[in-house]
Amino acid sequence: MFPIKDNIPNERFPLVTVILIAVVVVAYPLSNNHAGLLPFLLDILFLGLLGPSVEGALGRVRFCALCVLGGLLGLGARAVAGAGTPSPVLFSASGMTAAVLGGYLLRYPRARVLTLVAVPFFTTIVEIPAVLLIGLWVLLQLYFGAAGLG
Repeated sequence: MFPIKDNIPNERFPLVTVILIAVVVVAYPLSNNHAGLLPFLLDILFLGLLGPSVEGALGRVRFCALCVLGGLLGLGARAVAGAGTPSPVLFSASGMTAAVLGGYLLRYPRARVLTLVAVPFFTTIVEIPAVLLIGLWVLLQLYFGAAGLG
């Protein structure tokens, strides 16, 4: 199962989303701890998938503020969790993604996401409720945390 795009039309290029993803992707290899590559990639996927719709709804300045606030809360969670946890870049990306996904759920509670579903000898594209995919993201984050992967 691989999400492709949501059903919310975007009126303009999601500049802030692209810049934030680029900054986080460049910062990740520079961080000291790379234990959370899979959660990091999942965060980038969801930020790139649903971020443009939230940016379009909030505007660039408010969207940027939401992402910065989410990233700071992620760093705060890292500080509370202790120094032995994965890199601050991973916590910032997860915090930023969580803030964006929360904003997405508030703004578009009934949105759907086109998703590529591949089973042996059969591949199709289906629309899945965004709330289901966001719930899956939350469950995977909890699993990664419990497994020590992020």
